[in-house]
Amino acid sequence: MKNNNVILVATIVTMVSFVSCGGNPTSNVEKARIERENIVKDSIARAEFIKDSIATAEHNAEVIKRCAALFVIKEDEFSNNAWVKPKSAPKHRNQNGVYCYFATENGKATSNFRFVYQYYADDWLFIKNMIFNIDGENITIVPEMETDCGYGGKIWEWCDESVNHNSSGINEEFIKKIANTTSVKVKMNGTQYYNTRTLSAAQIKSIKDAYDYYLALGGDFTN
Repeated sequence: MKNNNVILVATIVTMVSFVSCGGNPTSNVEKARIERENIVKDSIARAEFIKDSIATAEHNAEVIKRCAALFVIKEDEFSNNAWVKPKSAPKHRNQNGVYCYFATENGKATSNFRFVYQYYADDWLFIKNMIFNIDGENITIVPEMETDCGYGGKIWEWCDESVNHNSSGINEEFIKKIANTTSVKVKMNGTQYYNTRTLSAAQIKSIKDAYDYYLALGGDFTN
């Protein structure tokens, strides 16, 4: 009996020592399995990231190639900066038009993405605000308008706002809504009168092209 007790005690001590030293074979197997699963998950995540990065790079390359023919680049001879404007944009302020353009530095888009709206007519409106009806949704902007006039009684009013860097309500979401629709109507509210316009399909496409081109060249709206 004494010998049996000694054997029992020795067995218990051995088991306690094994567990306390982390020698549980079941726990070790589970730990190894979890580690293998994490390695596989990390590998899959990296592969997906690389795949997405390649797809993004290819998409940007296609956009840049497509839009390069639609825009003109006006370089600053005293710096590495340039302005990128649609070829279809009005050449002067005394013309009706709406478009977007942006700045680049060393070929990379900066944060200066701009929205231009030009009103040319016989009578002043002295525009206070504009309501854009985009697929039935009304969005009001209050841009800082400038005015001028010329011979023949013609007048022109216009705004040239930096998107996201103004108090006019002209932000990236506003640009995206125009870029991704097919119907945009504008009501220009003046001090006494108002006028309405409908953006053409070409004008909407021009804004979308400028937005896509800007992003493809590395531009963003957070800075």
